[in-house]
Amino acid sequence: MKALSVSCPKCHHRLVLENLRVRAPHPGRELMTCGDVLVEPAARLHLQHLHGRNVLILGRVAARVTARLTLEIGRNGCVEGDVEAARVVIHDGAVLRGNCRIVRPPAAPPAPRPVPLDPTRAPPRAP
Repeated sequence: MKALSVSCPKCHHRLVLENLRVRAPHPGRELMTCGDVLVEPAARLHLQHLHGRNVLILGRVAARVTARLTLEIGRNGCVEGDVEAARVVIHDGAVLRGNCRIVRPPAAPPAPRPVPLDPTRAPPRAP
């Protein structure tokens, strides 16, 4: 079973982990997820903030948009508001009315360190 949301142990806010596909207007002021967001061509969003890992906009969005990795505006997509992402792709025919800020992508988690062997013990022998 896969968790779709968790609570932050410090601030107790709900964090959504799933990918979102928006086909119609979204009631509310914010749309936030730790996953990817796809705004379909027929969708019209009017929000204060849209946030996701990768955000693909094919419809119309009036909001501040934050993508932790890639923000892509499709050829008929329209964004009215400031955007922030590590990578921005704007196709021919797409519209961006707002400021664009390119940020560094989040750092990858460090690889686990190997456990040092005790030099006084001999390595195990192969059978």
